[in-house]
Amino acid sequence: MAHDRLRAHLATSSRALTHRNYRLFFFGQAVSLIGSWTQMVAQGWLVYDLTGQGSWLGLVGFAQQAPIFFLGLFTGTLLDRADKRLVVLANQIGLLICAVSLALMTYTDVVRPEYVLVVALCIGIINAFDIPGRQSWMIELVGREDLPNAIALNSTTFNLARLLGPAIAGVVLALVGPALCFALNACTSIAVIGGILRMERSERRPRTNSGSAFADLKRGFAFIKGQRMVRSMLMLLGTVAVFAMPVQVLMPIFAEAIHGVGPGGLGLMVSCIGGGAFLGALRLVVLPSSAERLRRVPAEAAATLGISLILFATSPVFPVACALLVPAGFAMVTVGGSANTAVQAAIPDDLRGRVMAIYASVFVGLIPFGSVAAGFAADRIGAPATVAIGGGICTLYALWRRSRIR
Repeated sequence: MAHDRLRAHLATSSRALTHRNYRLFFFGQAVSLIGSWTQMVAQGWLVYDLTGQGSWLGLVGFAQQAPIFFLGLFTGTLLDRADKRLVVLANQIGLLICAVSLALMTYTDVVRPEYVLVVALCIGIINAFDIPGRQSWMIELVGREDLPNAIALNSTTFNLARLLGPAIAGVVLALVGPALCFALNACTSIAVIGGILRMERSERRPRTNSGSAFADLKRGFAFIKGQRMVRSMLMLLGTVAVFAMPVQVLMPIFAEAIHGVGPGGLGLMVSCIGGGAFLGALRLVVLPSSAERLRRVPAEAAATLGISLILFATSPVFPVACALLVPAGFAMVTVGGSANTAVQAAIPDDLRGRVMAIYASVFVGLIPFGSVAAGFAADRIGAPATVAIGGGICTLYALWRRSRIR
């Protein structure tokens, strides 16, 4: 009997995979994201190796994520009118070209930090369309009923890649160098492109609207203004994005200057974040929170994240520091995944692209501002103090926000 209940629960936890188009996207993305994380770690290591400055890490992080903030508000209005399948396909091809460019420049030894900055900016512009595009596309792949499960499964895939990609990057960086990491990402991109090309065309049609894009955008903001829960989630996510998430940009400094463990240690630290995040994503899939509980989970997770970062930043022992990154990763994905589910459940379909673009502008688009500030702060007061202060601010705000939830 218990075995039957377990099988039934597991079937419910993966019901989004019964949709063929979603299966193709899910498994293609699972492969592609491993390459993306491999490239992300190698890119940070390459920039720090070329410059030795935290400010450059912050600038590259800003270039790669700032377009999501500046363009995201307008990409949502376009996505609500566009064929999202074609948009996501074009984005993946663009990311493939960026990976090939980095691989060729690094292999031929012509790479400079300015060139990496330009490629990072191109990736950021593509992601300004890709992140809200994929988020708002999910409902067309699985329908409203299976949307929460699809969001949880996406989070699981993303964070499994976050565990495996950095580990692969650490080994490849130590043995061969960053060029192969970029080439691996280019190869894995083919998986998701192939999956999209094999999909059956959706019967849904892009929304047509004779109104202006500005009027459409106003409707998205008006919806958020009228939804107290959505506003609170976005404010919490913005705080996490600015003060907690930039710790990932500073990881090369912790690996090289603080703990002296080299690229292998860098891969291990980022993998520890990924391991915790993967456990958090599994929890979202297997033990989803009730609608009432979802209002409290993001604030509680944000407080846990802040405390974990304070302890990580102040730990002088490398194995202990790595261990503390596991609950940090768990909390990161719990904040984002639970808030995403709560917000998407409240959005009407005709506003989904716009609201999710605003969501991405806050949660992803604000990270570069924190990254630049953290990079320059790390050059002046040190990376440990920078991360500890950010973790403290995140903790205090999250506890205050949690106290206001009835």
